[in-house]
Amino acid sequence: MAKYEFQQGPSLRQVAAILQKYSSVDDAIDLARRVVCNIVLGNSDAHAKNLSLLHYPDGLIKLAPGYDLLSTVALGNISERGVSLSASARMGQFVNGVQNINSVTAADIAVEVSSWGNLNTQVSMGLVSETISNLQAAASEVDGSPAVLSVVRQRCASLLRSDPAGGVSPR
Repeated sequence: MAKYEFQQGPSLRQVAAILQKYSSVDDAIDLARRVVCNIVLGNSDAHAKNLSLLHYPDGLIKLAPGYDLLSTVALGNISERGVSLSASARMGQFVNGVQNINSVTAADIAVEVSSWGNLNTQVSMGLVSETISNLQAAASEVDGSPAVLSVVRQRCASLLRSDPAGGVSPR
């Protein structure tokens, strides 16, 4: 199975459909928050194989805790010769059809989440805004890599500025 959507791997909507069929709305909300977190972190390498499902004997499926969460934007890549390379901005899973992590807006995330069928656009926008605000607050309270925290702060501010306060429309 391909792990990247651009290689025909599963989309976020396909993952959400599995959760909708076998799980609860709580897992869809968790997936939505995870998408926001990856966008805020600048994790363009978030892909289908970074999402695991826990299967229970009664048939219930739950989204496993997140893992492999990193800031590819802040950390970049190093070539075999030790040369610093900029990280790819193409995301492993697209958000509202947007492939470049630097072009995703809060509205894009809300439209993506509402397209899963669990939450309407207004509720999705509230969830997205709340999650961004929580991540912004956390970034000002924790110690960590200055490069990563700077990316998180900048991306939170940018996403909150892109929040059209209800004027969300699909691309």
